[in-house]
Amino acid sequence: MSQPVAGPIYYRIAADLAARIVRGDIREGERLSGRSMLVGSYGVSSETIRRALNLLSEQGIVEVVPGSGVRVISRQKAMAYVERVGMVTDLRSLRREVTDILEEQNDLNRRMQELVDKIFDLSERLKNREPIRGYDFELPKGSPIVGSTLGELRMRQKTGATLIAIKRGEQLIVSPGPKQGFLEEDVLVIAAASEDIPRFKQFLATGLGTPEEEK
Repeated sequence: MSQPVAGPIYYRIAADLAARIVRGDIREGERLSGRSMLVGSYGVSSETIRRALNLLSEQGIVEVVPGSGVRVISRQKAMAYVERVGMVTDLRSLRREVTDILEEQNDLNRRMQELVDKIFDLSERLKNREPIRGYDFELPKGSPIVGSTLGELRMRQKTGATLIAIKRGEQLIVSPGPKQGFLEEDVLVIAAASEDIPRFKQFLATGLGTPEEEK
């Protein structure tokens, strides 16, 4: 077919035949190919071709004469029909484009709202939380965390405190990794809010966090 046209297949075949008449491929007074040839040409059923020809007949473009075939009677009406079909197709295309844009805009609005909600939530959490400060704690003798590694202890999850460094005599171990072990009299340098300190002290004494953390 000469151009993409929206609608049922018979509607598109009618538009294509009209376009061929406008181009002069089929002239006024000429007969169209037999229905069986049109069926083969377009790869559709005989009923589909019949509906396409009836549509052109209703538009005054062709004349269907039972037993004699189909004759072209008006190139001018074919031109008007092709133009009208093209306008309808363009209108549908524009509507689809507008719909796509609106859907994209709605999706963008949803994403923006989600980001605003997250920002608001984080702002509220930060507003209600005390500032983070640095603290030094000497590891008491007999602490159950002695001999364990940082990864095994899950210190951050249990206490809310972040281990920044370990002072071990003259040695300073900065940003200890999960395999770092602990010795008696190590001084732990942590960053935490004051509200986390009671949990951290309990952790040093028992190796456990709050009861809620241990569930």
